[in-house]
Amino acid sequence: MPTITIFFTSGHGSFLVPQNYTEFVSFEAIGSGGNGYWGGGGGGAYAISTNVTGLSTGSTIYYNVGSPGSQGVNIKGGSSWFNIASNTAPTSSTYGVLAVGGSSPKNTTIVSNAGVGSSCVPSGYSGGNGGVSLASGQTINTGAGGGGAAGPLGPGGNGGNGYYINIQTNKIYPSSGSKAYTQNIFAGGGGGGANGGFDGSTASSAIGGNGGASGMSGSTGGVGGTPTVPPTLGTNGGGGAGCAGTDSFFNAPTSPNYRTTLTSNNQGANGSMTPIWVGSVYPDISGRGSFLGPGGGGGAGIINGIGFAGGNGGGYGAGGAGTQTTQSGLGSGGLLVFTYVSYTIDVGPGILIGEGVLFN
Repeated sequence: MPTITIFFTSGHGSFLVPQNYTEFVSFEAIGSGGNGYWGGGGGGAYAISTNVTGLSTGSTIYYNVGSPGSQGVNIKGGSSWFNIASNTAPTSSTYGVLAVGGSSPKNTTIVSNAGVGSSCVPSGYSGGNGGVSLASGQTINTGAGGGGAAGPLGPGGNGGNGYYINIQTNKIYPSSGSKAYTQNIFAGGGGGGANGGFDGSTASSAIGGNGGASGMSGSTGGVGGTPTVPPTLGTNGGGGAGCAGTDSFFNAPTSPNYRTTLTSNNQGANGSMTPIWVGSVYPDISGRGSFLGPGGGGGAGIINGIGFAGGNGGGYGAGGAGTQTTQSGLGSGGLLVFTYVSYTIDVGPGILIGEGVLFN
């Protein structure tokens, strides 16, 4: 007999086990990704329960899908859970599943903000940590990549750190001779890959970090941008890439600074989704039509006095990239997956079998 997969992509409440239910297969959950906030947001954890007992047609199942919450320092993303016993997160895998979310970074230097697998019910895989905005030796915040979401293949990849360098030379000021010339080079880190994915790379001078590939075959991370070339998107759960740019100006002695260079490719790339489950989004219980899965983290934007947005987390459970507090990327929400065996057999277009067979 076939299996039916139903997705829950937002909200909370209860639903009844469908009439075509015959046997439990699994509850799976991904916690929400964290929003970026200077540093990158952490990726959500993944957990699966296959030993739930006592379900039957018409039984009530309670659920909650985690959401990233508002942007802010150390605001944790929501947990995702199923529970057949009560309207609260389960404490035993015989009643359901729980996957915890990642969070916005506590400050510019601390990582370890991913959803932790050991805190799930049952224990699962951890999401990737967001990159840090203020790396060792730096004096100015830079954009950092978001962490990837965990999935059935393993943990999410970590986001890459940003890069900043200040270069000062003497050049001819437009109206008054040789004056100090400052060039700030900013580059954002890449987002971590999803589902057993790889880390996003740390940016280097004038080149944004690459996004990490996911653990799925055929995945790539986005390629980091330069001041003249925008970053690219990852594929199949790969992380978004970071961008890079320059902000150059003369320090005028008696008048406002004369700005000479403002680059435009300062938007970090969004993460992508790994389409590993096939089903339908509740309240559709057909089990057909949608391909969903964990996402790669967003690639970082840069800070050059104007403020360009970091990339958003892709798919489900991925962290957003950090750039500036109000312009950082958003984490993607959590996901719940309910799979069961059905007595309905699909034998062709528009045909169903319940009590009998109907052929068009």
